Amino acid sequence: MNIYYFNSKTNQKFVKNLKDIDIKPLSSIHKNSIVLSGALEHRHLTYICEGAINLDLLLYDNAPGVDKFGDSLDYCNYVPRLLNSGINISIVGSEQGFVIWEDKKNDGVTYVTSNELHKNFDKALDKALSNLKHDIYLSININNIKPGKINGLDYSGSSPKYSLAPGALSLSDFTKFVEIVKKRKNIVFADIYGYSLRNPGDPLLVKKIIQELI
Repeated sequence: MNIYYFNSKTNQKFVKNLKDIDIKPLSSIHKNSIVLSGALEHRHLTYICEGAINLDLLLYDNAPGVDKFGDSLDYCNYVPRLLNSGINISIVGSEQGFVIWEDKKNDGVTYVTSNELHKNFDKALDKALSNLKHDIYLSININNIKPGKINGLDYSGSSPKYSLAPGALSLSDFTKFVEIVKKRKNIVFADIYGYSLRNPGDPLLVKKIIQELI
């Protein structure tokens, strides 16, 4: 897969930490691509909203659409828009996120809580993937991966306000998650977001996820 990043000042600084990875600024949409989309922007969803055909969404996030900065593509707006275009959606996330949008659930979206994953990982993931009929767009928020260490450096959890650690998967479980998705589905697009320059371990985590995806 090709690897790109949204060409913002923050991303320019961040990708300098991703050694030995061929990564380019994003200028147009390409299939078989991984995109680093930043944090708190949800711009990744514009790809799907703007005419993608035969492509479903698998969103791994802690609280998608609950953005205090008033993202125009918040949950209330983008999910109905995607459903109206015939896209199947499965959302896998932490418990807190589901409480926040309890009154905003839409028919046609499959929700898999972190409790379901921890109780019976294979069954819960089968529930999420069975709803997806086409090639998929996999969107990953690293703040929903439990903070830990890679090569002795802390990763994730860089912004406690947005890191909803309860229910988040460990890195080993998330790796298993990606392995199963790759075996069962064709990942056409993927993006990674939620990272921060404030946490020196985040580039290691992003690099690890890229290596799992390619």
